[in-house]
Amino acid sequence: MSKCDQANKLLEIGAQLKQVREIKHIPLHQITSTTLIAERHLVAIEAGDLDQLPEPVYVQGFIRKYGQALGLEEIAEEFPIELEPEPKSLLAVPKPEFRPIYLYALYVGVIGLAVNILGNMFNQSRPLIDLNPVVLQNQLPAKPVPKTLTKSVNLSISTTDESWLQINVDGKLEFEGTLAKGVTRNWSAEREIAVVAGNAGAISVILNDQPVGNLGAVGEVVEKVFTPLNISNSLKPS
Repeated sequence: MSKCDQANKLLEIGAQLKQVREIKHIPLHQITSTTLIAERHLVAIEAGDLDQLPEPVYVQGFIRKYGQALGLEEIAEEFPIELEPEPKSLLAVPKPEFRPIYLYALYVGVIGLAVNILGNMFNQSRPLIDLNPVVLQNQLPAKPVPKTLTKSVNLSISTTDESWLQINVDGKLEFEGTLAKGVTRNWSAEREIAVVAGNAGAISVILNDQPVGNLGAVGEVVEKVFTPLNISNSLKPS
């Protein structure tokens, strides 16, 4: 099964799901509420747009949940997740693959170099100035915070296996991609952190320094929203 065959199969499955949904007069946002799958992913499935979706194993999970919502329990099994390996040329030179974490490290290195250069330039003509943004931030007077927002959301996620992940912090997309096994990432927010995990059983969560266990079962697609008001109940099934 090639990727082209996989894309064609997704196009066929997506058309079938869309047809059944429209026959039953079910709006797309209702499917999103039922399955907790982002509406843009449902649109991509119906359009057969494989490039707008994560890895095939997570796509199959999305199709399974979508199909169950429409009464098509077995439709996910029609989507193949295994591809035949492409023949490798002896003259081909592998291209470096940049994951978001590598790009982040590159950005940090460039910014650090720029800070050092600027620091040396200023030191020649004026007293020593600490350009460390963390130190400068600590020197600024703290702004008053409303009582309802005095408790922030600090989320630490560790992976026990590979998992696709989407993180939205205070309504802004901060991360979307696949985390490898054994990776730990941290996010903080004033209002909320929304998490969508393609393999919830591989995601271990620490919320405000308190271990709370996994997001769900292995292979399960789960979406959770953590806010200062629902921290104690955030991991209870909705």
